[in-house]
Amino acid sequence: YFDPRHHRPSFPASTLEKHRASPPGRMAVVAQHDPNNVEGKLYVASLPADIDESEIRQVFGLYGKLNEVFINRPTEGRSDRSAFVRYEEQADCTAAMLVLSEMYKFRQDASVPIAISPARPRGESRDDYSKGAGKAYKGGGDCKGGGSDTGYGV
Repeated sequence: YFDPRHHRPSFPASTLEKHRASPPGRMAVVAQHDPNNVEGKLYVASLPADIDESEIRQVFGLYGKLNEVFINRPTEGRSDRSAFVRYEEQADCTAAMLVLSEMYKFRQDASVPIAISPARPRGESRDDYSKGAGKAYKGGGDCKGGGSDTGYGV
């Protein structure tokens, strides 16, 4: 059982700085909740049915400042839930994916760990991405959302 509260990843400064550069006006777009702006936004699947926002903020907040947490309504016939989490900084988004995806369980008795992938723009399906964007993050790429060669496992 992996508990991220006891582990803060350390990345070389060059890795973090590469992701920190963002235009000054970018936060204004985030504040307007543009559904097509997926920068710094993660899709988190395989959450427990009884998850609440404070639990998600506690775990994901260890990796940086969160701008938004949105838990999707339960899907009929499914016992798990999903959510969207948006970070203020790209590097924090990437760090959370690298450490938590396919590793962390919110409940010790969960059958599978959470699966994390960069969020896709609203209205775009998994088929719109050539490298399996709907699958959990397996390394490479960043939190800019889907796209060309992002290093997803196939």
